[in-house]
This record gives sequence, C-alpha cells and structure tokens, in this order.
Amino acid sequence: MPIRAFIIVCLVAFAGKAAAQFTDIGGGFVSAGVHGAIMNGITDNAQSGGTAAPATAPRDTLVFSPSIERRRQNYANFIQKSRRVDPTGAAQLESDLSRTDILAFADGPLRNLGFDPNNVADAYSAWLMTAWLAAQGRTDTPSMRTMNAVRDQVTEVFLTLPEVTAASDAVKQETAEAYYLQALMIDVTVDAAKSDPAYMEQLKAAVRQGAIASGVNLDMFNLTENGLVLR
Repeated sequence: MPIRAFIIVCLVAFAGKAAAQFTDIGGGFVSAGVHGAIMNGITDNAQSGGTAAPATAPRDTLVFSPSIERRRQNYANFIQKSRRVDPTGAAQLESDLSRTDILAFADGPLRNLGFDPNNVADAYSAWLMTAWLAAQGRTDTPSMRTMNAVRDQVTEVFLTLPEVTAASDAVKQETAEAYYLQALMIDVTVDAAKSDPAYMEQLKAAVRQGAIASGVNLDMFNLTENGLVLR
C-alpha cells in the first residue's frame, strides 16, 4: 500500500479491529461534486489513452505552506468527524495523536514514496490508491511507476478545478491531512485484516460503501502501471 512503509514505525494502535467505517471525512472543498469531477477527469483521461486534460493553473497552486497550529486543529476536526461514524476508533485515534504527530513522523517515508506531504493532490492520490487496494482486499504495495501515474492523473484533474487551486492554505492543509490520515487508517486496518478473511470482506465492503457515499465508484477502474484505467 502507499502508506505501508511507515505503518509499523508509527505504531498506530488503531490497527486493532475497530469498526470499519470509512466514509469521506476530508475537509474543505472535497465535496461529492469535486469527487465526481475528479472521477470524470480520470475517466476522460483513461478513454483518451492517457492524454492529459489541459491545466488551467500552475502546479504550485496545489502546494500549501503548513502550519503546526492548523495541524493540531485539523487533528481535532478529524477526530470529531470520525466520532460520528466510529466512536471507539475515534477515541483510540485521539489517544494515538496525543502521543505522536503521525504526519510529522511520516514526512520522510512519504517523500521516499514520491508523495509531497504538503500537496493536496498527492494526498488525494494516496487515499484513492489505498482505498482501491483495500476494496480489492490487496495488501501489496504498488510499483513506483503505478503510484506516479495515478498521482499525475489526479494532479492534472485538480489543476482544472478552481475550487481546488484557489483554495486557501488552511483549506488545502486540512484536506490533505485528512486524506493522508484516512489512507493510514485504511492501510493499518487492512494490515490487521489480512489473516482474517471474514473481517477482510467486511472491510472491503465498508471501503467501497464509504467511497460511493463520497462520489467515488472504485469498481469502475483497475489500478495499473499506466494509472487508473476503466474496466
């Protein structure tokens, strides 16, 4: 998985078999409408044989300047939203985050995998790949070529969305950190489920349902070294 490189190091206690509820709790501008625009963009890209959509903004509009104060507030917001669907898991996550700044700890490993912790498109890409793999019950790590291809697809689509590129640093940071955290939570839970087929089936269904609730049909695509392609 994209995030697996640092799961064991982070020692996230959420790896226990908490209720598998993975609704979209990304902050800021990532509404169902934006999810839909992203899926449409990736679909158009796949149908055109990988031809990129024309970008309307420079790539640096997807990058934000991080703030430690905002991160603390983002953690609190993420926990509050998580509590609505999984109170037990949210309580455990709150305990974990009170001891360790997981995203700061993950900065180096994420960069080693090619993800910029301060890039909202990279964060969405990490979540999208992690969710897709979990929905298939897969526990492998994609190749660098695969991860780069998906990141390129998402980046090109994001650059065509003014609601993304014109968002404030605070909104971009909130959204990116929510998606990185959610990717980590999914990845850790998949790791816990790999030796329990019944639980893995529950997890696969929960991830699919959560993605559909936020406007993403993971079953539309296959994950390949050319990125996400239509089935």
